[in-house]
Amino acid sequence: MLTILLAVILTAIAAAVYNYKSDFWRKLEKFPTISPRYPFFGHALSVAVPREKITTVLHDLFNTFSNWRTIWFSMGPYQCIFLLHPETVQPVLAKNTNITKSELYKPLLGWLGTGLLTSTGPKWKKRRRMLTPSFHFKALGSFTQTFNREARILVKVLKKKKEVDIFPYITRCTLDIILDAVMRHQMYTQEKGDSQYATAVSEAVEIFNIRQFNPLLMIDWIFYLTPVGRREVKCLEILKSFTNQIIKTRRKEFLEENSGENKPPGGRDAFIDLLLRAEIPGEGPLSDEDIREEVDTFMFEGHDTTACSLTWTIFLLGNHPKVLQDLRQEQEDIFHDSLDRDVNADDMKEMVKLEAAIKESLRLFPSVPIMARKCEEAFEVDGFEVPVGTQLMIPPFYLHRNPLVYENPLEYRPERFLGEEADRHPFAYVPFSAGPRNCIGQRFAQMEEKVVLSHLLRNFTWESCSSMEDNPPLVEIITRPSKPVDIRLTPTNQNDDE
Repeated sequence: MLTILLAVILTAIAAAVYNYKSDFWRKLEKFPTISPRYPFFGHALSVAVPREKITTVLHDLFNTFSNWRTIWFSMGPYQCIFLLHPETVQPVLAKNTNITKSELYKPLLGWLGTGLLTSTGPKWKKRRRMLTPSFHFKALGSFTQTFNREARILVKVLKKKKEVDIFPYITRCTLDIILDAVMRHQMYTQEKGDSQYATAVSEAVEIFNIRQFNPLLMIDWIFYLTPVGRREVKCLEILKSFTNQIIKTRRKEFLEENSGENKPPGGRDAFIDLLLRAEIPGEGPLSDEDIREEVDTFMFEGHDTTACSLTWTIFLLGNHPKVLQDLRQEQEDIFHDSLDRDVNADDMKEMVKLEAAIKESLRLFPSVPIMARKCEEAFEVDGFEVPVGTQLMIPPFYLHRNPLVYENPLEYRPERFLGEEADRHPFAYVPFSAGPRNCIGQRFAQMEEKVVLSHLLRNFTWESCSSMEDNPPLVEIITRPSKPVDIRLTPTNQNDDE
């Protein structure tokens, strides 16, 4: 009798799984897709090329089907729906229903844990509510001192150069900024060179990219048997140890400052100070592990992303001398005879053309080229039902280049973001995502970029040594240059105080 009952139960489970899978596949097969699709591998073999060529392959793919608003793309065990039009993106980004990040972010958990980037549900909502006030415009004003100081150091370093790959210099500048802003720690990498921590940050991002493009390495037990898996273990030891030591030091200082009631010397809080003071209603203060998750998350999100955005803006301006000259003129109009002074909040409000130039750079080279969510609640798009369990892929890199959305999308035209031309679908431009899960640090990044570029524009003119066609980006977790971003610098302000 027991055997019969067990057989009935197993048969029922098998039938349920079969019906679910059959229904799941039937729904997917209604979406536009490409051929061929192989058993087990799906469409993954279509992009089985070296990493440096993946951008070209994806670009050709989306160009071929540029009139499609969605594409079903099967990547082994992951069934992905790419959303390529503002109207197909909106149902995901605008609502609170499908906010869980895709399983494709799993390799980040070893470093970031479940901080604001990777968490979901009640934990994400509580953390987001707790952290949002720290990123209001007024609260961010205290960081302009750090932005100006590090921008001045960058100018001083670059004045010794004539032709240079600008990316590593910008990367060191943004690292020093985020270290001070997040941890209240100065590492002086611009002047001293890369530290062990800086190298570990770059290596962690590189390892994540390697895993993303190798389905076998997405399986943890296989990954940690490989040399690259062992590299990650050593890398994360460095990163976590550094952050934990900073937390330990700052917590001790807080106890010496009347239990954290006083602000640290200098009159402003770093992000870590806000976390040390924070309490979640009903849960109490954050643990050291909670703080480490958020500190490491903001180190990851606020370092390479801003460095890449600044680098692409400098690169594009070096290829468009008229735009560069217009921006230099705007700086002269704002600063008049005080070209050496620091940038303040009022100055930033006047940098209308510079803001448009940055936005257009982010349109062509969004720092995060592809965002991924997990479908936890079915919804319709273009009359097709997206089934639960699908990976929802929103690629700003291709959305922003969609000829159905932007006229001559590969042209760099900052005027797209000025006047009437700036009126467009609210989800046509999403470099910082949009909706309830948009990037909490976008104002910080925008202010930082304006300050750094203002100092560069007031001290140099420059030209790029390569064109967009000659230096395609790597579309990975971050839109990085595939080759050196060489620029020829000509100093225009010889004031030694800069």
